[in-house]
Amino acid sequence: MKACSAFYTLGVLLAAFLTTLSLPLLNSRLQARSRIHGSLKMTSSIERGQNKTPNKKNDDRSSSAYVPNRGRGRTQYNGPRSGGQSYGGSQSGNGMQQRAQDDLIAQLRVHLDKEKRDLGRFSQALKNIAATYESTMSYSGQRRNSGEGRQLTFADKITVMLKGEGVVESLTSNEATNILWSIGRLEFRFHVPAHRELCLRMLSRLCRQEEGESCTSRQVTTAMGGLARAGMKWDHLDDAQQEEVIRLIGRVCSLLNDREISNLMHSMNKMQIVWAILPKSVQDGLLHSFLCNVKLLSDQQGAMTIYR
Repeated sequence: MKACSAFYTLGVLLAAFLTTLSLPLLNSRLQARSRIHGSLKMTSSIERGQNKTPNKKNDDRSSSAYVPNRGRGRTQYNGPRSGGQSYGGSQSGNGMQQRAQDDLIAQLRVHLDKEKRDLGRFSQALKNIAATYESTMSYSGQRRNSGEGRQLTFADKITVMLKGEGVVESLTSNEATNILWSIGRLEFRFHVPAHRELCLRMLSRLCRQEEGESCTSRQVTTAMGGLARAGMKWDHLDDAQQEEVIRLIGRVCSLLNDREISNLMHSMNKMQIVWAILPKSVQDGLLHSFLCNVKLLSDQQGAMTIYR
């Protein structure tokens, strides 16, 4: 019993001795670990501070004139804008477009020279331009500035040329038809006073039949299509002009083929020419042309012929 007690006392003393020896070593390790952790924390803080420091490149990109378009991966202009400024590189495109149009105007002007005027070649050249104008030269995206100093559109320039002395009055029916067809595709707009005046003069010329001259069904339907496309409405015409149009239609109403009857009815509908105001002779003629060609009409032509 005494031996066990002696061994137990000896074990306690040995454990106390070893604990005393290990405490300084443990404290030194804890201090070293604390110093390392503090050093790492300071380094991380310094690195974050350096990332926040602006450089010249970042300063330039943070200005109002440079904003990255993250959605498209491009750069878009976000600085001050003036009324006549183009964006996104469109300025050079508009410049090339403007030069191309000026070249076309110069080519057309040659045919209107007083010494060697050739209205037939002018009208055909204008028709050729109009046939491809919508896909290659359209100005539909360009703003039309109001008031003095606004940029002239291609239609404005053509209007000035055709308003020359004796030009419209000297046109044949075929030449007038070609020009009216072109008007609808060269962005003439009936609400623009100069365009409206020219359209009405052209219409009056077509309705005025010279001795021995008559309009064909193709010429009438083509001219009406151009005017409808330019935005002419029945209410825009006075009583005399309305009578001229009805007389013009009446001359060919019973002679139309499948394409002409569908085009004419579609144009009359767009112009808001109500069926009830037409003389019975014109109604009968149009109905006759429709019935003669009803089996030849395509689905699209049939839909275009539906009239209110």
